[in-house]
Amino acid sequence: EQTSSEITANHKAKIVFGDSLFDLTGGFGVDDVYFSKQINQLYYAEIDKNLSEIAEHNFKIYNIKNIEVLNLDSIKFLRKTNLKFEWIYVDPSRRAKNEKIFMLEDSLPNVLDHMELLEKKSNCLMIKTSPMYDIDVGYTELRGIKELHIISVKNEVKELLWIIDWRKKNDTTIKLYNHTTKKK
Repeated sequence: EQTSSEITANHKAKIVFGDSLFDLTGGFGVDDVYFSKQINQLYYAEIDKNLSEIAEHNFKIYNIKNIEVLNLDSIKFLRKTNLKFEWIYVDPSRRAKNEKIFMLEDSLPNVLDHMELLEKKSNCLMIKTSPMYDIDVGYTELRGIKELHIISVKNEVKELLWIIDWRKKNDTTIKLYNHTTKKK
């Protein structure tokens, strides 16, 4: 249920720019296929070995050469690395004991607990949250919000994308997108 569609992945890729992006929660790597077209060096992290192997296989099939696959805990990696990224992208896991959750504090990784680290290691952050995540709560819990994208596919809201630029103060710009298979 959390896997990005090609439509939403393409939307996200049009937002990012620069030399480097670190995907903290790579999953099947759908977003990374699209990010790889916009970013020079992409780091894909996934703690689940099976998922990282599937993604790595698919990246090879698609002949994508600018993605480094890391099978590890991305937060531990961020604490140890000297690298700083133009972008960090996170789609936190929203399941706990087969129960759907939507609050950031309940997600893995808990972005709220690691905001200082994420700010230190990136210029910009993109957080994908559930459509159930309360927008007012987001504006209270998060800082540096440049804009919020509400992404719909065929009139069904699929995800909220919080675009954070640490150099900015919270902005209440909300952009609504409804994608069909042929147009936005």
